[in-house]
Amino acid sequence: MGEIGSNRISGAVVAIAAVLIGVVQPAVAGAEVRTTAIPPAAAATVAVTSAASRTTATKVSIRVSASEVDVSTGVTVSGKLYRAVNGDALPGRWVSLYARQHNESSYRKVAQAATKAGGNYVFYLKPTWSTAYQVRFAGGPNRAPSNSSYKDVRVRSWYYLNELAHTNTYSFPAPAPGGGTYSVGGVSYLHSLSAEGLHLDAGYEWDQVARCSKFDTKYGIDDNGSATVGSFQAFWDAPKGSPTSSPTMNADMGQPAQSYTTAIRSGRLILYASANSDSTQGDAVWASARVHCVW
Repeated sequence: MGEIGSNRISGAVVAIAAVLIGVVQPAVAGAEVRTTAIPPAAAATVAVTSAASRTTATKVSIRVSASEVDVSTGVTVSGKLYRAVNGDALPGRWVSLYARQHNESSYRKVAQAATKAGGNYVFYLKPTWSTAYQVRFAGGPNRAPSNSSYKDVRVRSWYYLNELAHTNTYSFPAPAPGGGTYSVGGVSYLHSLSAEGLHLDAGYEWDQVARCSKFDTKYGIDDNGSATVGSFQAFWDAPKGSPTSSPTMNADMGQPAQSYTTAIRSGRLILYASANSDSTQGDAVWASARVHCVW
């Protein structure tokens, strides 16, 4: 090509490059200079795209050392923080452990740790309730946030029934499990069930006991009540067929609490009691009633 052709090609290249930066340069010396600004929306898109390109997606793995343990047995929650694009480890970053006990409705932060070499982290725990865990990375600098999957650790333990939400009641007014202390035969018992109306042939029902194998309780008449005699009975669903029931158990005012323990295989447990007075106080007491379960 001649010199003029070369100049035209060079000028075109310069003009295209200039458009990309918002200014049109003349292809030939002495030509009119025109400027073209990038529209605001386009400029914002460029800025967002540029910022996004500097933020690397991340992932958090999680594993538990055991999925089922005895109460207060040690368990570890561990894993790794790494780049999603290529698996490169991210050491020196803070991750947080969130937990939700199976009798709770929301997760809460319970611990945090910095990732070590290889992006690894580890938490040492001794759960007292069956609990679901998740590890979260809040992100930064230049790293996007990410959350692990959820992992359950089921705990084999005795669980007091007053700490478990009951699903039904029988009486009017409906009794409500209480977490207070009740006295039977001069002895105080924590985690007991008694309430107004319990003397009016009342009961509680729990339907989440399918993973429970044993029911244990003491029973008797509240020292502060006015009933003199009460009767107690427990019912639970058998794997097949009609519900199984305990014998009818009687108690007198002033007597020591009596014990009752039985094996259960159930999806539902009902505790039923009555007393022979019209007192407005809670007279019949299931003292420290509990179930042995894996949840």
